[in-house]
Order: sequence, then structure tokens, then C-alpha cells
Amino acid sequence: MKTLTVSLTISVIVASLMTYQGLFHNVMGEFCHNPGEVECDIDWVMVLGLWTFWMCIVSGGLGLLVFVFKTLKRTGQ
Repeated sequence: MKTLTVSLTISVIVASLMTYQGLFHNVMGEFCHNPGEVECDIDWVMVLGLWTFWMCIVSGGLGLLVFVFKTLKRTGQ
């Protein structure tokens, strides 16, 4: 349970940092409902999709690493 909590905490932090980078360095208006206009109306569904993507990738990668290391530890290698 401790490993899962640490893995999810790291995943939330990384996903939040990547979403922050994408949102506040939105040079070409990727997250705007109306790209090309002066005012950017944020498309929150796109932002949530970006956050979810990073959350799944990082937590899946960390979960796989934990599984491999625990398996190797159990087999004595």
C-alpha cells in the first residue's frame, strides 16, 4: 500500500507539472476554444485529457518498475 501511495503521489506531481507547462506555455493556442483570437478561452476538457495522459503514463511506468523489482527480489536475482 505504501508503494502505491508513493507511486500515485509521484504521478500526480509529474502530471500536474506537465499540465502546468502545457497550459502556461500555450504558444500556439493548443488549449484554446478559439485559437488565433486575442482572448484565449481555455478548453478544460483538453487540459484534463493532458493531465490524465501523463497520470496514466507515469503511474503505469512506475507500477511496472515496482512489479519487476518485487518479482526479481522474490526470485532472489
